[in-house]
Formats: sequence, structure tokens, C-alpha cells
Amino acid sequence: MVNYINEGNTHVNNLIEIIKSKLILIILIILNFLKENYNSFITFILDKNIMKVVISIFIGTQISTLASVINNEIINPIIERIFKKNNNAVNVYTFDIFGINFAYGKLIMILIQIFFSFIVIYIIWKMTSITDLSPINSFLNKLTTTILITSNTQNNVGSNNVGSNNVTTSISN
Repeated sequence: MVNYINEGNTHVNNLIEIIKSKLILIILIILNFLKENYNSFITFILDKNIMKVVISIFIGTQISTLASVINNEIINPIIERIFKKNNNAVNVYTFDIFGINFAYGKLIMILIQIFFSFIVIYIIWKMTSITDLSPINSFLNKLTTTILITSNTQNNVGSNNVGSNNVTTSISN
């Protein structure tokens, strides 16, 4: 009996070694393939816009998470507080037609969640679809000019107007 167990352990260990060697071989083949085709692989990723798709999926997932949190943590408690009926949640609102019970409370909650999700998506779209950046650039230029003038004025006051002639001469030149 002990011999069978020892033989079984030996066979299992041999099988594990074979699997390890096969996995190492597969990994080496993949690495060699990537080494030989590195440039075409990078070209494929860039030409086929794979990174744009990956980034879009990531951003979409994050927007979905944001909309869910806003709905679950802000909107739903407010709606349940407003529409509470006999200390029951909105989900229990129902009506009967011909003996069929229709639960419309959950439908109302889902429709409100969808509406606020669209609002979140619209706000994010509006923030990212600004095409005319000239007002922003104009504001930044004015801000930069104001900061430079303020810092020059403070430097001139702090240094008892030493070098103020340099500023005026450089401006007039």
C-alpha cells in the first residue's frame, strides 16, 4: 500500500515537472514572438486605435461608477424621503388592474436614476467638448499680465525704485 502511494507521489511530481517545463516553453515562445514582432505589435496598437478604445472603456467605467454613486448616495435618499408612504420605500408602490399587481415604484426609481445619469454624462460631455478655447486663453493671458505687473510693482517698491529705469527703458525701447 505504501509503495502505491510513493509511486503515485512520484508520478504526480513528474507530471508537475512536465507541466512546469511546458509552461516555461510556452512563455519563452511568446517572449520570442514579441521580441521578433515588437515593432509591428506597437504599430498595430497605434494604428488600430487600441489605446483609444482602452482609455474610452476606462473612462466609461469611471463615469458609470460616478453616476451610480450620485444616484445611490444622493438622489435615492432624497427621493425616498420625499415619496415615503407609511414608512415604506418608494419601491413598494403598486397598483392593481384586473387583479394583476403592477409595482411601479421601482420603475420610477430606475427612470429617475437614468435621468440623473444622463445629466452627469451631459455635464461631463459639455465640459470636455469645449472647442473654442480663446476665452480661456484670453483670461490666462490677462491673468499672467496682471501677475507680472503686480510682481514688477512689488519688486520696484521693495528695491526703492532701483532698476525701475531699466524697466521703463526696456519697455520704451
